[in-house]
Amino acid sequence: MEIPLFAMIGHAGWMAKTVLLILLLFSVATWAIVFNRLYFLRNAAGGNRKFREHYGKLKRIAEMEQLDKRLLHAPLARLGTACAAEYHRIAAEAKAAADKKELPFFLQIKFSIAAE
Repeated sequence: MEIPLFAMIGHAGWMAKTVLLILLLFSVATWAIVFNRLYFLRNAAGGNRKFREHYGKLKRIAEMEQLDKRLLHAPLARLGTACAAEYHRIAAEAKAAADKKELPFFLQIKFSIAAE
């Protein structure tokens, strides 16, 4: 004799119904998080793809600041703008360096530190 699921829940006590309700709520919350992350990752992948297309067309790092603001929300674009800012900082330090004969050595050291 098979008992339908809803009939079985209807005959259960209040403690069993409470536990089932809590499990249902956590299940819904978990699936909401899964779909939210899936949506976020798809948008990030699309943004990264668009950014890479535009990044391939750049001739200089300074042009990074002229990109469309919608492209700058992609994770890869945030990394690119951080790298461009670091490049500008290192270039400013190089210009401020007093000894111009050691400029290539200075830049090599600074860029190797930034790469790490």
